[in-house]
Amino acid sequence: MPMQPDESPQPLRHETPDERADRNLVGLLQELRVVQTGVQIVSALLLGLACMSRFPQLNDFERDTYTSPPCCSAWLPS
Repeated sequence: MPMQPDESPQPLRHETPDERADRNLVGLLQELRVVQTGVQIVSALLLGLACMSRFPQLNDFERDTYTSPPCCSAWLPS
């Protein structure tokens, strides 16, 4: 049956706006957990690079380029 122009579509889920907000919040928190794990892994790899034997051979630009992201991420509030 075609919808009339003045009818609004019925929601697929029967939930209140508060329940929808809760569901969206749970989804966002789950994505945050995944991102946090990825950031921890990348940070560990970057910190491990500083222990390699070639790190002291880097010039100033390369060293600054390497150290800027970890310093900025440590500075940001969690």
